[in-house]
Amino acid sequence: MEIQALKLFITEAEVNELVKKHVPEAGAVEALRVRLTPEGVVVQGEYPTFMMKMAFETLWELSVAGAEIVVRLTNARIAGMPANMLKGALMKMIRDAAGQEPGVRVLDDAVRVNVAEAVLAKGTALRIRFTAVRCSLAALVLESGGLGEPVGP
Repeated sequence: MEIQALKLFITEAEVNELVKKHVPEAGAVEALRVRLTPEGVVVQGEYPTFMMKMAFETLWELSVAGAEIVVRLTNARIAGMPANMLKGALMKMIRDAAGQEPGVRVLDDAVRVNVAEAVLAKGTALRIRFTAVRCSLAALVLESGGLGEPVGP
């Protein structure tokens, strides 16, 4: 399968529905919410600790590279205070949670999702080359054009 041209419009409500379907309910994070802003993707929630719940907010910058969507952590706040020193611990938690997910790599301060590899793991070969991603108020636009490198058989 080849995607030669694509312009995908995703609303904030749709992103939050996807989060509800795919994030484990096992209580690690409560009140999880995603906001789409011109600066990037804001992820907010509460992390239960021994004594109380700690509110957190992270800002993620989106970019594309070939068949990959790159999500880079640019800012972290806990209880309203800067928490950039905890970025490493947060990325380790994400790396552990991503585990062996096909097409997902966690490197330093970024998560790279190779869409072609992820789709191949579901049984469909796909060629795609992303050309742009734009975040705006409550919406995200993802574009592709041309042919990407073949992945799989």
